[in-house]
Order: sequence, then structure tokens, then C-alpha cells
Amino acid sequence: MGRAIIYAGRVVTPFTTLRNALIEVRDGIVADVCEGCGSAGSGINYRDYIVIPGILDTHIHGIKGFDVNSGRASDILGMSRSLVEHGVTGFVPSTVTAPYDELVKVCRAVSEAFKEWSTSAPQGARVLGLHLEGPYINPEKKGAQNPEFTREASFREVLEYFKASNGLLRMITLAPEVKGALEIVGRVSALGVVVSLGHSNADYETAVKAVRRGATRATHLFNAM
Repeated sequence: MGRAIIYAGRVVTPFTTLRNALIEVRDGIVADVCEGCGSAGSGINYRDYIVIPGILDTHIHGIKGFDVNSGRASDILGMSRSLVEHGVTGFVPSTVTAPYDELVKVCRAVSEAFKEWSTSAPQGARVLGLHLEGPYINPEKKGAQNPEFTREASFREVLEYFKASNGLLRMITLAPEVKGALEIVGRVSALGVVVSLGHSNADYETAVKAVRRGATRATHLFNAM
């Protein structure tokens, strides 16, 4: 990929903001950032702009008509191309609660899109994996989810999704008070899948039990819970 020089008015890093900066990119990786070095030389001119690290979107259902639940790899790749236009460099496609067959189809589509993105010249945001928002949620806190498809938690079902995604299932949102949910938290976490609490009417004690068993995150905290 070679070497590129970018001149920026400001560069925001995890630690500080650099002014009149030069960014050196080698083979697609930022190799150096130098403050006060952006006044001379040829390169890509962003002197009137603020340059920030790429944004990671970990909860998105679709964009510009592309829909995760369509079960089409082309929609996931369409999201990839659209998101990078807004500074998003990596994303986790997220489902809504749906029947088993539809979710399996989505898992396969994400796997196919990931493979296509990885084996061709990247044209958009990186597909980081899949987030299943449901179906093990409380219909009392369904939000925009369809309560018809909510159901008891099943580790066997999670395993089917994990296999269909070729291990790309990264996160699952569940309500810990749903029947069977607490029992699967530890087993799902052991797969390397993040368990997030959401769409839940759980009391404090039940939520604490879920955290102690491996839940590490909340989905849209205080909203629909």
C-alpha cells in the first residue's frame, strides 16, 4: 500500500489534540504523528479539518435502506460502504428479534460479508462480527422489538447461531429474568461472546447474578429496561 503523508489542522488522539500536524501512514497503518510539522511538503491536505481515529459502531440495524435482518450479505456490505462515508471504520451489525430461521440466515450473511470484505480490497468499514439483540428479551420492555418472536433462552440455539456465523457472533443482548437466561450467561461468555443486559425488567438481585456469571455490558442503558 506504500506511504502517504496527511497534513491536518488538528489531530485528536486518545491522549491529546495536536495542531498543525503531520500524519505518516505506512501500508495502511499510522506510523507517526508529528505536531507542528504540517506547514511544508506535498501530501494530502486536510489543514482546514480535524482528523480523528475511526469510529466503531457496535449497535446498528441498518443505514440507507440496507437492513441487517434482510439476511443478505449484499446489505451488510452496503452498510460497510455507507458507514465509512461518516467516519465509521468498523461496525457490528445488529439484529432485531426474529424467528430462528431468519436469524440463522442473518448469521450466514454476516459470515459471507466478512469473508468477502477480508479477501478483497477493502472498500468500506470493517465487519467486526454480529450482535444478536434478542430473542431472549422481556416483552414488557420490547421497545421496537416484535414480542411475537421473544422466547425462552436456549444455549443450544445460541450454539447454532455461533456455528452459522462461523464464530463471528460477538455479542448477544438478553434479559436475565427470562426463563433460562441466567443459566446460559456463563456458557455463552465462555464462547467469547459478550453478554449484554437489555430489554429487561430485572430487579437488582437478578442483574447482579447475571454480572457475576459473566455479563459485562448493558444495551442502551436505562432505555427499555
